Amino acid sequence: AWVTVRNMLSFMTFLQVEPQVFDIAQEYMKAFSWGLPAAFLFASLRGFYEGISISRLTLYFCLIGLVVNIVGNYTLIFGNFGAPELGAVGAGWTSAMSNWAMVAGLLIYSLFNKKFYQYQIFSRLKEVSWQGIKPILRIGTPIGISFFIEVSVFVIFSLMMIRFGFKALAANQIALNYLGFTFMVPLGLGLASTTRVGMALGNLNISRARLIGWLSIAFGGSLMLTSSVILILFSRQIAGWFTNDEALLLIAAEFLVLGAIFQVPDGIQATSVGVLRGWKDTRVTMMIIFFSFWVIGLGSGYHLAFVLGYGAKGLWYGLIIGLGVQAILLCSRLCYISHRSKLRLDRQTI
Repeated sequence: AWVTVRNMLSFMTFLQVEPQVFDIAQEYMKAFSWGLPAAFLFASLRGFYEGISISRLTLYFCLIGLVVNIVGNYTLIFGNFGAPELGAVGAGWTSAMSNWAMVAGLLIYSLFNKKFYQYQIFSRLKEVSWQGIKPILRIGTPIGISFFIEVSVFVIFSLMMIRFGFKALAANQIALNYLGFTFMVPLGLGLASTTRVGMALGNLNISRARLIGWLSIAFGGSLMLTSSVILILFSRQIAGWFTNDEALLLIAAEFLVLGAIFQVPDGIQATSVGVLRGWKDTRVTMMIIFFSFWVIGLGSGYHLAFVLGYGAKGLWYGLIIGLGVQAILLCSRLCYISHRSKLRLDRQTI
């Protein structure tokens, strides 16, 4: 991942990005990449604590990371407290420091809190075996690849947006920042549904697992529908939270309205992915995510933006199409998986 991030900039050459933007982005990505090892280690520890139903702990250390980000950005981007003014590159270094602060805090807490001694998460490393790791990799590898696919799509989406100038890029970032904030709701529902569905399946209660799954999806979609309505009605006011520049505000408001359209399928797909992971269906889910995002989303977005001449809006249209296809395919997959599991259980009880 470290090598991939540091070499993502070759894609910008393909997009014929302005040299000034290229230089800034190159330095930012190099700075940001130093925080990746910490981010992966934190993700592993977070997964362990969430697996034993302790989710608040990682929330607290994420808040510590947020504080480091705020203070670091204020210091390094603008050159306050006697620090050098690094601009966008300072944001990259701050993100790296934030990741290391979070993982360092969680590691220290794990090592010295007696409440977690019983798990011996660091003292039993010698007992690690391939037989124990193999089933984890079988389920976890497709999940990791899926996360990479999702993140990389939005990175490439932003890089392609550079072709349309600084205003479009800034407006795009405003829209993605707000949409990323609201996306945390269905993402959290998806993570919770993974555990609840898994517990129901562990008790061989297929009907309950199906009920939990579909309720989670319906709830996630409903919440995002509400968010979409609010976003459409107040897109200009929300964009005004981020900028006073009238031209930038208009573009950002337009992007926010487009983002409101894909919020509903985005909420459905986020919860669907969580439900399917509860069924341990990660490989086919990964393939659906790849097809929807990379083939349909990026493919149609590139064609609409650069071939048919829709410009920056074309990229957003592509995202909307890709997420819509993804939501439909994931829900269809859940229907198939849950129905097949019920038939198998019925045969075993006959």
